[in-house]
Amino acid sequence: MIKTEIKLKKIDLVFNEKDHSYLLNGIYVPGVTTAIGVLPKPALVPWAAKLTSEAIGNLIEPDRIYSRKEIDEICKKGKMAWREKRDSSADKGTQAHSFLESYVKTAFEKDVITIPMPTDPDVRNSVDNFLQWEKQHTVEWLMSEVRIASEEHQYAGTLDALAVVDGRLTLIDFKTSAGIYESFYIQTAGYQIALEELGCVPDQRMILWIPKEGKKFDGHIVPTTYGQDKQAFLTALAMYRVISGYK
Repeated sequence: MIKTEIKLKKIDLVFNEKDHSYLLNGIYVPGVTTAIGVLPKPALVPWAAKLTSEAIGNLIEPDRIYSRKEIDEICKKGKMAWREKRDSSADKGTQAHSFLESYVKTAFEKDVITIPMPTDPDVRNSVDNFLQWEKQHTVEWLMSEVRIASEEHQYAGTLDALAVVDGRLTLIDFKTSAGIYESFYIQTAGYQIALEELGCVPDQRMILWIPKEGKKFDGHIVPTTYGQDKQAFLTALAMYRVISGYK
């Protein structure tokens, strides 16, 4: 089988793993995820409120009289429920993401894939769903964790993967979030802008959604137009620069 070859234009880009920062031609530039951090996140408030109410409900024992001090302590613990959930989910999401990163890298470098399967049940479920999706499609992995940047717009980023999926060159972003949000579409546009500058024009953008809690895996093709998402990303990038000027 003839392998697809992708050659990207060489640029002076340095990534600092310690603080996840980028130097483009010796100048610090924001990352894609940093830029879209200015976008609203309407799902977060009801999610945090739900976790708080559930935590308080679980801590209260029926038919018991509580003192003011005990109630305050229960409420305090309830307020922290979102953070505990976030940290736990982030850890499992990181494990799943790390597996996929290693898997994809090994897939295009070697003929035999020998990546140890994760032991955590939730992470294993995510990985199993991903492998099942891969079997259902014709996938040729081309690149993993690709450092890219836009010299025109002065930003950088790390693309999760580039692959040929069912005959179409596909820009892929892995997500282990609770759902699929419009900000993901805008994020992939940020990657595509930079990728096109480097000489590669993908046919489509895809969110490989890998939920951790038993939900169905989804190879989600971005439904919005590239033009719409490109405009949204560049607007977010401009807003980020204005806001960061106040710091």
